[in-house]
Amino acid sequence: MAKSLAEQLLPKSVIDCIHRTIDPRLKYRAGGKGLCSAKMQSERRQFYKLMVAQLWQLGYRIRKLENLSSKHVEALMTYWHQDGVVANTLHTRLSMIRVLCGWMGKANVVKDITDYLPAEAVRRETVATESKAWDDNGVDSLEIIERAYQIDERLAVMLSLQHHFGLRVKESIEIRP
Repeated sequence: MAKSLAEQLLPKSVIDCIHRTIDPRLKYRAGGKGLCSAKMQSERRQFYKLMVAQLWQLGYRIRKLENLSSKHVEALMTYWHQDGVVANTLHTRLSMIRVLCGWMGKANVVKDITDYLPAEAVRRETVATESKAWDDNGVDSLEIIERAYQIDERLAVMLSLQHHFGLRVKESIEIRP
C-alpha cells in the first residue's frame, strides 16, 4: 500500500504529536455536542496530517498543531487555490482548520475564506445548470432497465424503483419488500 504524503514527509514524532492533539476531541462534532461518525473522524485525522505535511512542503516545519498560526492558514489557502482545489473543498478544509483552532483555543487564527481568496474563486455553485437525467440526455431508461434485467433481476428492480418513483440509488438499495 502506498504511503500517504504525511508518512513520506513527516517524522514519526510529528505524526504522534498530531494524534495526541486531535484524538481526545476527534469523536465529537465541531460544536462539541454529540458524536460524529467514524468516517468524519477518519477524514479529519487524514486531513490534519495532510495539512501539516503540505506545510512542511511549503517550508513551514511546524512540529505541533499548537504552533499553527494565521500565516500558515494563509499559505495553505493560497497553495490549495493555486493547485486547483475546487471551492467546495476549500470551504471544507478551512472549516476543518477552524474546528481544530477552536479545540486549541485559537479561534481568531482562521478568518473568513474571502480574506484569503477572491470571492469569485470561492463561490459555490448550488444550482444544477444542466440535467443529468437519462430521459433529458436521450437515453431510453426502459431499454436500460430491460438490459439490466438480463444481467441481474435485483438490479433491474432497483433501476425501476428509481425510474418510476424518483428514488435515489441508496434509497432503492435499502428497500426491504
